[in-house]
Amino acid sequence: MPLYHETTVRGYLEGLRMSALMQSRIEEFIAEYQTAIGSSPEFMFVENPLDALGGIDFSNLILLSGNMYMEFSLNQPNRTITFLNIDKNVNRIVMSNLQQPSFNGRFTETSRMTVQTFNSMEVIGFFEASGENCGDLLEMLKTYFIPAISG
Repeated sequence: MPLYHETTVRGYLEGLRMSALMQSRIEEFIAEYQTAIGSSPEFMFVENPLDALGGIDFSNLILLSGNMYMEFSLNQPNRTITFLNIDKNVNRIVMSNLQQPSFNGRFTETSRMTVQTFNSMEVIGFFEASGENCGDLLEMLKTYFIPAISG
């Protein structure tokens, strides 16, 4: 889904094979974002790594606008929300655990991607994706994070 639009949110979440309960929770977080920021996000990404048994673990919702990043934890008992100014905090990106990566946008169900963002030696972001969602993670990096370190 990368670019956010309220009419396509449900389709994006259903495409990730997300339960209706989790979809509703994410829609509530988007509403909280809109209240806190005063506008809708430009970009939306839901992490979907696979657990040890091959099940999908929806771990974080990431919403971006301009150079502002906001992350909602989805699977922690204590609700955590993180705000970050990308331009002032990200100076290095490490892509690891790449399985069948494709920088031309061709990802398959067996694709996996893990990305860490750093401020000097401190890890400040950790993103994981599986399947075609790797393309959305790559799009998020190309649109928001890579320009922050190359500018």
